[in-house]
Amino acid sequence: MTKNLEFALPKKGTTVPAHGEWFHEVKHDGYRLMVIRDGATVRLRSKGGHDCTKRFPSIA
Repeated sequence: MTKNLEFALPKKGTTVPAHGEWFHEVKHDGYRLMVIRDGATVRLRSKGGHDCTKRFPSIA
C-alpha cells in the first residue's frame, strides 16, 4: 500500500507549545529525506522527489 506522503513545512515559533501534541525535527545542513518502508523494501526520497536510496545504503 502506497500513501501520498508529503514533507511537513517548517513553521517558525517563538515559544515551545505548552501541550504534548507537538514534535520537532533536527535539520542539519544537507539532505531532508523521507524514509518509506513497504514490508522489507525501504526507499529514501528527498524533498525534491529524488530517490536517494543508493546514496545512503546504511540507512536503507
